[in-house]
Amino acid sequence: EYGNGTNTHGAAFSSKGISRGAGVEFYSAHFYSESKNSSSGDQDFISVMSLEDGNNITLNSSQIWVTPNGNAANTTITLNEGESAIFKRSWQSNRYSLGTRVYSTNDKEMVVTSGSWGGRLKDGSSNAQDIGIEQLVPVKALGKKYLISQSKTPNSTSGYRQGIVVVAVEEGSTSYTFNGGATQTLNKGGVRFHYIPGF
Repeated sequence: EYGNGTNTHGAAFSSKGISRGAGVEFYSAHFYSESKNSSSGDQDFISVMSLEDGNNITLNSSQIWVTPNGNAANTTITLNEGESAIFKRSWQSNRYSLGTRVYSTNDKEMVVTSGSWGGRLKDGSSNAQDIGIEQLVPVKALGKKYLISQSKTPNSTSGYRQGIVVVAVEEGSTSYTFNGGATQTLNKGGVRFHYIPGF
């Protein structure tokens, strides 16, 4: 819900279920906080639930996370069927954690939810907090072509960080076009934000 910024929360949650959401490799999605007015209380999280016993799950990131094994950018945990674990990361120094890889080293299935608490949808906003929670789709369900549905808002969207973030997850460079524009190129792990006015 749109608000003026003081004690206002925007929240979103979606679930793909097990049939579409189960897999062995995932890439996280969080609020894109680079160069934004964020505070140390802003946090990203990844929740993992194993669907099989003896699942060796690895977190692979360019950033440090709080994990069951202590603070680490890379770590492996073992979960049995129905067991869950949460990785947490606090915002600092405009370093985003988009594209963090979570995968099973022994190819056992899991479902993964990732999100953020305390993100900022508007540049320069210090009070507004927005919550985003998303059950991720596994890499096997990723595609090469996406359509975006546009929603309407009764309020002005000027100054809001609205759009899409592209994360390249394959080895080498990935080329793509956005909205018929010039060809863009990202290397694996690279991130680019595309602003969509009035989105």
